[in-house]
Amino acid sequence: MLCSEMQLLAPESFFGGFMLNFARRQSPIVIHIVFWPIIAVFVIWGFERYGSPIGGAAAVVNDHTITALQYRNTLQQMIETYSKYMGGNFDENMQKQFRIKEAAINQLVGMELVTEQAEKMGLQVTDAEVRDQITNNPYLQKEGRFSKEYYDGVLQYRHMTASQFEDEIRKDILRSKADHLFETQIRPSNLELEKEKVLRSIKMNVAFMNMDRSDLANKMTISDSVSDEYFKDAAHEAEVKKYYELHRSEFSKPEEVKASHILVKANKEKDAEVKAAQSKIAKIQQDLKTKSFEEVARQYSDDPGSKSKGGDLGWFAKDSKVSEFAEAAFTQEPGKVGPPIQTVFGFHLIKVAAKHPAITQTYDDVKRTIAKKLIAQDRIEKTFLDAEKKLATAPQEALKELQGLDKSLKWEETGFFTAADEAIPKIGENEELAAAAMSLSEKENVFPHLVRNGNSVYVLKLVKEEKATAPAPEKAANQSEKEYGRTIFGAWAGSLRNTAKVTINNPLISGQEQPDSSDNN
Repeated sequence: MLCSEMQLLAPESFFGGFMLNFARRQSPIVIHIVFWPIIAVFVIWGFERYGSPIGGAAAVVNDHTITALQYRNTLQQMIETYSKYMGGNFDENMQKQFRIKEAAINQLVGMELVTEQAEKMGLQVTDAEVRDQITNNPYLQKEGRFSKEYYDGVLQYRHMTASQFEDEIRKDILRSKADHLFETQIRPSNLELEKEKVLRSIKMNVAFMNMDRSDLANKMTISDSVSDEYFKDAAHEAEVKKYYELHRSEFSKPEEVKASHILVKANKEKDAEVKAAQSKIAKIQQDLKTKSFEEVARQYSDDPGSKSKGGDLGWFAKDSKVSEFAEAAFTQEPGKVGPPIQTVFGFHLIKVAAKHPAITQTYDDVKRTIAKKLIAQDRIEKTFLDAEKKLATAPQEALKELQGLDKSLKWEETGFFTAADEAIPKIGENEELAAAAMSLSEKENVFPHLVRNGNSVYVLKLVKEEKATAPAPEKAANQSEKEYGRTIFGAWAGSLRNTAKVTINNPLISGQEQPDSSDNN
């Protein structure tokens, strides 16, 4: 399969399909505000321990493990999709601004929770539905017919077996059925539709303070004497040991290599392309005798993600690349250019710069670090709980307590936005945040609750409210009705996390190097 076809298939068609379909039709902010009284029924501000689950998992949702591979696949798909829709302008800084890693893991957690509930609702997916979803997908077809080779290429690209892939398709269809039930069965009242008209005539500027729980914990200083005192309690020591056993991936690092490559794309089904690629590879090998690898990569490589960097791929683990590429990179001698390697993307010349062996820290190595982390987390959560009790009655006192967690915490303004916008500037799409922001008034200018979004905790306050100079046009009733059902579905899906047991592998999410937006190997 051609590289471009492979890139299109991954984000658009299957595992990311639920997210993209929902995002494409995402309703404007107004729909979340109008129906906030109903959404609020679902919302309970809860707390969860933020750490990392056992082994190489990205998260554990109730009894189901979300693997690191699933996380990497989803993250890569989101990066590719945003890059595509933003004309390729989605660099690392923008990825951080969009909090793309956090969005990827939250999406996976949400999808798993919806799947569990859809099954409890009695929704089912037949084998025929799964088969039709796969065989009718245009990206798996050649000349209008299903291509087994294209299908195998997708499995290789995503490091999955056929049964694993088809299981994800089944879950995707199941979630879509649950979404459809809400969309078709739930309707707004006339009063809610009238409220929507009013909200469309308002624009607001809101200040927010975004507190990242992991950052706060990392910045909090816990002395050795405090951690030593913590260990005097047998229950605390047992908690530290349990944390270590359940979060081993936090204290281990797989073998990694730092490498560069030159890609010459070729569809291996087309002999002419393969021969042309082999000829080009031979010429490149000749040029490498007199030119640097970086210079030749900039001149010839077909990988847009690494070409401008002289082919540099940075550090990566073995399971982050397709098998042929990984096998060559991890067995190749550093400093030398290896022989051509053929993958589903074409032919690669690889140069390994350096290698890092796998590392695992023992319990004795890290027990004090774990204790300090648990102490910091407990202190932060206690501060959040205390502040939330005061936000409604003594907001200034609550804000002072929160800012005491980190002197560098600052207010940031969104700038003006309206209820018709699809996202809040500088914050993005989030039902709870949108509803909270639009509920502010001059009388109640601080939202009386902390608003949680993954690992982030927000405080909101009103800066200014004005009448919009050009109110957004009213929508047809049936369009608002559909958005209503989708919003209630989104609120319901979000509420599932409040009663679920969710553990996030925060070191993986915050510390893993971002996949390149056009990583083709």
